[in-house]
Amino acid sequence: MTLGLMAGRIKKETPGPAADPERARLQEQTTAMNERLILSSIHQHELTEEAQKLNTQLRREITERELAEGALRDSEERLRFIAESMPQKIFTAKADGSVDYFNRQWMEFTGLSFEQIRDWGWKQFIHPDDVEETLRRWTHAVANGEYFEMETRFRRHDGVYRWHLSRAQAMRDAEGQVLMWTGSNTDIEEMRQAKDQAERASRAKDDFLAALSHELRTPLTPVLMTTAILAVDPLLPAEVRGQLAMVRRNVELEARLIDDLLDLTRISNGKLQIQPVTTDLHQLLEQTAEIVRSDGFGKKVLLSFALEAAGHHAMGDPARLQQVFWNIMKNALKFTPAGGSVTVSTRNETAGTIIVSFVDTGIGIRAEALLHIFEAFEQGEITFQQRFGGLGLGLAISRAIVELHGGEIRAASDGVGCGATFSVTLATVAAREFADPRESRPPVPERALRLLVVEDHAATLEVLTRLLTRSGHRVTHASNVRDGLAAAAVESFDAVISDLGLPDGTGFELMKKLHTAQGLRGIALSGYGMETDLRRSQESGFSAHLTKPIDFAQLERALEDLMANSMEWTKPE
Repeated sequence: MTLGLMAGRIKKETPGPAADPERARLQEQTTAMNERLILSSIHQHELTEEAQKLNTQLRREITERELAEGALRDSEERLRFIAESMPQKIFTAKADGSVDYFNRQWMEFTGLSFEQIRDWGWKQFIHPDDVEETLRRWTHAVANGEYFEMETRFRRHDGVYRWHLSRAQAMRDAEGQVLMWTGSNTDIEEMRQAKDQAERASRAKDDFLAALSHELRTPLTPVLMTTAILAVDPLLPAEVRGQLAMVRRNVELEARLIDDLLDLTRISNGKLQIQPVTTDLHQLLEQTAEIVRSDGFGKKVLLSFALEAAGHHAMGDPARLQQVFWNIMKNALKFTPAGGSVTVSTRNETAGTIIVSFVDTGIGIRAEALLHIFEAFEQGEITFQQRFGGLGLGLAISRAIVELHGGEIRAASDGVGCGATFSVTLATVAAREFADPRESRPPVPERALRLLVVEDHAATLEVLTRLLTRSGHRVTHASNVRDGLAAAAVESFDAVISDLGLPDGTGFELMKKLHTAQGLRGIALSGYGMETDLRRSQESGFSAHLTKPIDFAQLERALEDLMANSMEWTKPE
């Protein structure tokens, strides 16, 4: 029975007014009291229901909060487990850069407790030589909220320092303010050692190639000089001159193979350089064809030209571009059977560019080989190498040279037996936009020079002395630094021609002393031709550096340049 029905029933069952007024009054009071009690009970019941609702809601909220807190604890435990299990050394820092967490790997590595290295205590295990720079970069990153990364050395518990790669990233709030920092430190000691070992191996390789180059080039010099002179001597029979020319060509080919090995080293070290001047590509192609033909390539192959580009001047290194054209033209003739043809053409497909194409009817290139044709030591199949010779370096070097000029080199072929097309694209310039300063140089009057020649290779010294003397120069020779300095102390010279590797020192030392004491000008003549050798020659006071083997005409041109402008640094042509 509800409280409302009870109240109605009480009212209904209450008897009417009695004859006794007092009794009636009491009865009314009783009825009123009962009604108040009933209403109070109704109100209390309603309050109890509201309380129950609030209680239910509160319990639900408490349960949800407990679940959320549990999930948060689980997440924190997972993150802590991950941080403690990672091989990297993990840390977190406050917004001001002071560290408030290190994972287990840190304590195991340093042998120190968290209390010892927290905040800024971690400075104590940084290598003394790295402390200042590490703190400078870390405080800079913290002050500016920037990503932090550097390599530094940390002291292990046994006192050994190991290289680490340190990284840290700021965590920000919705407004972009830094809340904290999280970071990692990865041990890279083995990687650093491997890198150092690779660099040492690379230097050893470079040193070996430089020494090999010197040993191979030096004996070729007297051969090339002698044959170059005798091959054009009209007093000799034509047949003998032809045979001498053949010897000369093969010596030059040998020298080019050595150059290719050195160029490959320069490319791998990023040290291949160019000396750009305005270059007539049509003229360069014609000169290249003469060289290739004189080298004996493609005697029974038709070599034709269709040089139709109106704009055919480029800002380039003529010697290096000729090296590219020589490599491609030589390959085209070499891989084209007798009766075939090679066509060299030029065109201006777009304004400001020239495309030089070499189209042959030769053996062609397989599709798979085309993918790697410009990689070092690639020549298609090994049987091609055995059949046609060569090291497979020419196209790799050509690509590097073309790319240094800002150009592009491509190869195309429809397959074996279908010939091949190589194209070189370069930017063009106005014909006389930049002139080679040597073109406007006034001719140097011919005169006999007083020359000091310092060379420890007996055959080279003999040939140099004979050819220079025959050209009218007065030559004093020496085979070491001591004798060279002694000769310069008692006689005045116009120039010195010196080898670099001498028994009792170096040509660098000799030139530096002579240049400093007497202002003497000089030409380095050496089998060492790496970039470091060229730089050291210039720093020592040499005006030019000629890399062996050379023919006598190159030396004469270098002497002419030396006399024309003693302050000019001349690289070998």
